[in-house]
Amino acid sequence: MLTALPASAHDTLVDSDPAADEVVTTTPEELVLTFSGEISDLGVQFVVTGPQGRDVVQGTPTVEGITVTQELADELVNGDYEATWRVTSSDGHPISGTIPFTIDAEDAADNGPATDAPTGESTPTQEPTASTTPDASEGTTGPATDSVEPTDPGSDAEVEADAADTDPTEPSGGIPAWGWLVAVLAAVGLVACGFLAFRRN
Repeated sequence: MLTALPASAHDTLVDSDPAADEVVTTTPEELVLTFSGEISDLGVQFVVTGPQGRDVVQGTPTVEGITVTQELADELVNGDYEATWRVTSSDGHPISGTIPFTIDAEDAADNGPATDAPTGESTPTQEPTASTTPDASEGTTGPATDSVEPTDPGSDAEVEADAADTDPTEPSGGIPAWGWLVAVLAAVGLVACGFLAFRRN
């Protein structure tokens, strides 16, 4: 008959101080983890980050059987923390996990000055002065100017002036009447002279 060999199980975390999701009212000086089996002192690692974003572990972890202790930095501030751990189980396999906890203690260090934007001295706002320019909607004190209508090119005044400059005796062709009279008299004289000369001959 074949007998089944017992399966080798990894060690597990059974307790921690601070515990997962615990709100501690006294600033912790160390993080203590308790496992179900003895932990190897090889490959033990801790990273504990707080609200300031820095690792607050101090020194190297201590392994004593099933207990692993990691010292924390002094003057921890209030806020949320996350402890990430990694150890080597008694069967030689690495195991890891994360423990979140919160510090809300009166003896915690000051978180530092507030990071509000500097206000600075405010410059008084100058009141806008009333404009002295008269509003276009208000009436003006100057004399009103009547609009001048343009003169029609064909007005009666210009027609009368053109009629006065025109000589009624001047024909439409542009030759004066006395010019025609002189021409007629000259023609008559030429005819008379020709007739007298014909009779003498």
